Order: sequence, then structure tokens, then C-alpha cells
Amino acid sequence: MEKLLHVHRPIILFIMRVAVIPLITIVAFSGVALAIESPGQEVLKRKISLEAENQEMGGLLNRIEELAGIKFVYSPQIIPVQERVSLRAQNDRLGDVLSKLLTPYQAIFEVVGNQIVLRKAGPCIPGELILQ
Repeated sequence: MEKLLHVHRPIILFIMRVAVIPLITIVAFSGVALAIESPGQEVLKRKISLEAENQEMGGLLNRIEELAGIKFVYSPQIIPVQERVSLRAQNDRLGDVLSKLLTPYQAIFEVVGNQIVLRKAGPCIPGELILQ
């Protein structure tokens, strides 16, 4: 039995090399083929322009909703809607504008359907979101 394995060992190694290289190539490139953008990401690419000086966050979010044609979902206990903020955007992507606006408050955003959910960074707590 040992002699049989010794004789066939080069053949077995050749078959493994021939099978493994294409398999690795297929696995590596299948990830690239499947890396398509979700429809929600298109919303974040919309361009908006606005200038707000010392305006309440809630009012600014309403204005962004109108400009981008979207709806935000958030809890006023999580997002400081009465906080006064200043923001300038000139033909900037919505995702970039939201990052600039929310990052100082450790808040993040996520596209869910035709809405953008605003929440604190970290794990989502059930019951945390209240429709606005």
C-alpha cells in the first residue's frame, strides 16, 4: 500500500495543483463579481447644496429631506434636534453631508428602504427609533 502511494504521489500532487489554482481564482474573483451596490447607496450619492448658520439640527434635517427627496427616521432623544449647528455644502454627496453633520455627535446613518435611519454609533437598541 505504501509503495502504491509513493508511485502515485507525483500524479496526486499534479492533480491537486491543477484543481487548487483554478478554485482559488474562482473564489477570489467571485467576491468581486458579487460586490454590487445596493439600491440604497444611490440615495447617498445625490448631490445637494445648502448653507446653514447657527440653525437647529431638526430644522436642518428637514431642509435636507426636502433637498434630497428623502425621509429621516430618528429619535429626538438620540439626535440632538435642538442643538444649533452650522453647515455648508456645495454640490456635495448626501452621504458626505450627513457624515459631516452627524460625526461630532457620534451618530451614524443607514439607508433602509426609502428612508435614512439616524442613530447613535454602536449596537442598535430595540425600541430606540421613533418615526419622525
